[in-house]
Amino acid sequence: MTCFWNPGERDPILNTTYTLLVETIVNGEKYRAAARRDRGSVVFRVYPTFMLLNISVEVENPLGKVRSDAVILDSEYIVKTDPPKNVEVVSEEGFPTSLLVRWEHPIEEVYITLKYNIRYCPAGAHMWSQVPPSDLVSGRKSFRLQYLEPYTDYVVQVRCMHEEGHGYWSEWSRNVSTRTPEATRSA
Repeated sequence: MTCFWNPGERDPILNTTYTLLVETIVNGEKYRAAARRDRGSVVFRVYPTFMLLNISVEVENPLGKVRSDAVILDSEYIVKTDPPKNVEVVSEEGFPTSLLVRWEHPIEEVYITLKYNIRYCPAGAHMWSQVPPSDLVSGRKSFRLQYLEPYTDYVVQVRCMHEEGHGYWSEWSRNVSTRTPEATRSA
């Protein structure tokens, strides 16, 4: 888990260290991690699903040590997963105006069910089109883009978040490109 904070405008004159502190309120597990001036990360053995987290920052210099006020957050509302894995776009003969997009969940479904967002555009274009969210039911691992131009290169990206909208969208997956098949001509 990575946290960000605003340390103020001035850079410290004295040698200063920052420590991110996270405690799970239900079972009392405590995590400490060295941090930079404005951010830090802790690695959980297992993500504390359905728990409250007590988060603070400790700042120390030769004059002493001080701890920020604690922020208490529900772990479900701060999740930002990795983007979907192994995104691929498949061009299928006989379907000149569609592409099949497939991906893998970035985290096992036993921990969290995700919903997805897909965007695409012709290669070199600067305007993305997005698949309506209502078309992407939670838990999917594929989607067929339709009504595309035949024999055209398309760029596709996929992102995800908690199915109920808790937390944040992941970053977009890397660009994946392919070309729709050439339209067949009937004799």
